[in-house]
Amino acid sequence: MATPFSEHMHDIQNGVHKPVSLHFRSSGHQGYTDMEVLGCVLQEVVTIVKKLVVVAVVVVVIVEVVVVVVVVVVVVVVVVMAVAMVVVVMVIAVMMVVVVAAAIPVVVLKNTI
Repeated sequence: MATPFSEHMHDIQNGVHKPVSLHFRSSGHQGYTDMEVLGCVLQEVVTIVKKLVVVAVVVVVIVEVVVVVVVVVVVVVVVVMAVAMVVVVMVIAVMMVVVVAAAIPVVVLKNTI
C-alpha cells in the first residue's frame, strides 16, 4: 500500500519535487517516524543545493567568458593603436625626407645663382 511518504519518495526518484510541507500537512505526519520525515526534508535540501550549484557554475562560466572577451578586445585595441603609431611615425619620416629632398635643389640653385 502506498503511503504519502512512499509516494513522495517515488516522486523524488522520478524527478517530481513536491513541497515537503504541503505533502506532509495533508497526512498530518501520521504513521511516519521522525527519521522518515527528516529524510524527506534532507532530500529536498539536497535538491535545492544541487540547483544552486548549477546556477553558480553557470554564473562563473558566463563571468569567465565575459572576462576573456574583454581581455581580447583590449589586446586588439592595443595592437591596433601600436600599428597606428608606427604608421604615423613612418608618415612623419617620409614627410621629413620629402621636405629635405625638396629643399636640396632650392639650396643648390640659390648657391649657383
